[in-house]
Amino acid sequence: KLGIGQQQMVEVAKALSLNSKLIIMDEPTATLTEREIDQLFEFIKNLRLKEVSTLYISHRLEEFERIADRITVMRDGRTVKTLPLSEAKIPELIKLMVGRELVNQFPRIDHKIGDVRLRAEGLTRNGVFHDVSFHVNSGEILGVSGLVGSGRTEIMRALFGVDRLDAGAVYIDGRQVHIHSPQDAIREGLGFVTEDRKKYGLVLSLSVGQNITLSNLSFVSKSGIIKLSSERGISDQYISKMNIKTPSANQLVKNLSGGNQQKVVLAKWLLSQSKVFIFDEPTRGIDVGAKVEVYNLMNELITAGAAIIMVSSELPEILGISDRIIVMCRGEKLADLDQRNTSQEEILYYAAGGGKYLA
Repeated sequence: KLGIGQQQMVEVAKALSLNSKLIIMDEPTATLTEREIDQLFEFIKNLRLKEVSTLYISHRLEEFERIADRITVMRDGRTVKTLPLSEAKIPELIKLMVGRELVNQFPRIDHKIGDVRLRAEGLTRNGVFHDVSFHVNSGEILGVSGLVGSGRTEIMRALFGVDRLDAGAVYIDGRQVHIHSPQDAIREGLGFVTEDRKKYGLVLSLSVGQNITLSNLSFVSKSGIIKLSSERGISDQYISKMNIKTPSANQLVKNLSGGNQQKVVLAKWLLSQSKVFIFDEPTRGIDVGAKVEVYNLMNELITAGAAIIMVSSELPEILGISDRIIVMCRGEKLADLDQRNTSQEEILYYAAGGGKYLA
């Protein structure tokens, strides 16, 4: 069984076997480790020697400095500008992407952190993660970092009742809860923004409005019958609140851009009025402007007293948004860090096994 990085290399090799002169890569590093990214970039550089062109699509702006010759910025389905690498500084690219100067890429607000909202003790799923304990307070964003395969997402899936736990206990507001399914999780006040919105977060064949109300049908139904007027009213309210760009609530969600699809997923869980929100890679595959909108929404949630657990592979995001950070490695929690007193280097040290698996 090949790792994700090796699978990417196989895809490139397959394209080369067809004597391709142009290879299109769409967000190829989204799920790769740093080592696999280095290998992929070295491979892309070698393609030049074979006179093969690469069209590389990414929201990770820092990657372009390593492999690009020219950069084209698109916004709302149109080309904004094409720049040589020498002129394509990150602040300029951000300005072109959002249509305005972005003063603060990671907006933070002063907020009050309250009592423990969720506490997990000794969470274990045999062969996946072992004896993981953590807590998150109301008004707090807990970042979860680690390399691909560290068990981050698997813990969140088990916490939400998607996968079975073999051991451990979960407490919400000091009361032990027993979550065996996503229905149990929703009933106990958990919301889960999954890392793969198309596969797990949305029903692509349904409309924007139907997706927004899908996990909270009691809001728009009576005696088991959905009231279309109620569904339309609620979905229109959240389309406006989230600034979702769609012709109407009746538009199929599969026809929206990635950023607007993510907003639909977020709207669905906002409607649930959850106590604890699990955000797994909430800004993956969306542009810088949409990312800031997500961060501002997270600020609104913690201001209102909710707790947020955010899994992210992007270290600047983890450091820019979180209050505390736990670091996972090989299914274990190796560190619990204060955002104010840590660095990318320290996070990577523990993510690679420092303190236990490294000398």
